[in-house]
Amino acid sequence: MIMNLGARDPQICATALVNGVSVGQDAHGKIMQDFDTTSYPPFMNRKSGQKIQKQVWEETRAEFEAKVPEVKLVYEMLK
Repeated sequence: MIMNLGARDPQICATALVNGVSVGQDAHGKIMQDFDTTSYPPFMNRKSGQKIQKQVWEETRAEFEAKVPEVKLVYEMLK
């Protein structure tokens, strides 16, 4: 369950995206929170947490594909 949402300027979001893809191997399997890496909350390792992660990803992906259909090609390349 997502307990906290925040909004930021597009420039800050772009910086966070670049930061997220630029970190080293030690950050693999962690999440970015306020420009720092942190471990997942414990519930995300349970089946219920994994189910929620999948649902959020599928909903986010569907919204993104509806607004930017070209992104489907990127998803296909990542398979």
